Amino acid sequence: MTETPDASLLPNTPGMKCAPSYDLTQEDCIREATAFGGTLFNDKLALGYWRNVAFGCSISTRGGRIFYNLNFRSVNDGTYNPVCRALENEREVTLLPLGKDMTCMPEHDFPEDECVAAALLVGGELRGGRLIVGDWPNTPFGCSIEASDNAIHFSTRIDGYNDGYFQPVCIRGEDQATLLPSSEFSKCTPGHDFSKDECISAAASVGGKLRNGKLIVGEW
Repeated sequence: MTETPDASLLPNTPGMKCAPSYDLTQEDCIREATAFGGTLFNDKLALGYWRNVAFGCSISTRGGRIFYNLNFRSVNDGTYNPVCRALENEREVTLLPLGKDMTCMPEHDFPEDECVAAALLVGGELRGGRLIVGDWPNTPFGCSIEASDNAIHFSTRIDGYNDGYFQPVCIRGEDQATLLPSSEFSKCTPGHDFSKDECISAAASVGGKLRNGKLIVGEW
């Protein structure tokens, strides 16, 4: 995925479209698509109601013409690169490390329609030009990247577990983790502890690792 400060150019694959609320206005479409090399025919935006063109702003792979489709039920036939509003900041996306049972913190999962855009930002790739969607027992729920080839997956199975071969792609929380100095009396202030479910993601963000792929839980 290519980016300007304000927009993202998505791959030209069948069904590819901007995530909800990430569509550009017609005015912004001309500016951003032109920055990506798109062209206007007779200085005009191609505006219409097509079934095979990505909804909203896109650039045709056949000549680079800029299109704006008003048909929200259309399906990209694979010959159009959607031009979308970019995520406000790449820091919105967190790629967790490999590890068994590694998952996003509760309410920090990307929905399916935002998974591709988010995963592309952190090195994910589309296998065969498509997002791989399924209901697997050994894949973490939500958006993730497979270690073998960086293929972007989306699992719909809420109780799925990570077998250690997938890196979850998560929404970074507003509350950032802080690693305190190692000292005898060092501890979190009341109300600032992470829950067990949040511990792995929070600790991984500050350099922590899983021992043998597992979180060490005990009463010491």
